Amino acid sequence: MPHQDLIALEVTNNSTFPIESILLQGSNNANPGGAKLLFPYNFATEDFIGVTGMNIEYALASNIPNKIVLNTTLPENNLNGVLTALNELGIGVFFLQGTIIYTYSDFYIYYDINIV
Repeated sequence: MPHQDLIALEVTNNSTFPIESILLQGSNNANPGGAKLLFPYNFATEDFIGVTGMNIEYALASNIPNKIVLNTTLPENNLNGVLTALNELGIGVFFLQGTIIYTYSDFYIYYDINIV
């Protein structure tokens, strides 16, 4: 029998949005724990004129009544700036699809994201 250096995988994404995944190289992906809760935010109507920052309201899923608000500046006045700012907060991994920024989490419950 000849030796073959080939692994064949078939992956199906049944979620609403794409989930980036690095197979066989650790767990640095959008949904490493198989979270079931999707949090999408549509910024289609945001023009980013005169904005300098944003805030996000969230809570630990284990302590929903204790909401936390984090404020931060935007490194760029556009969707990429919002995405970068969110990912630098350390409260999840956020992704951009068109005008929608989204994440999956069962650890955090995300409420409002406000551009200010």
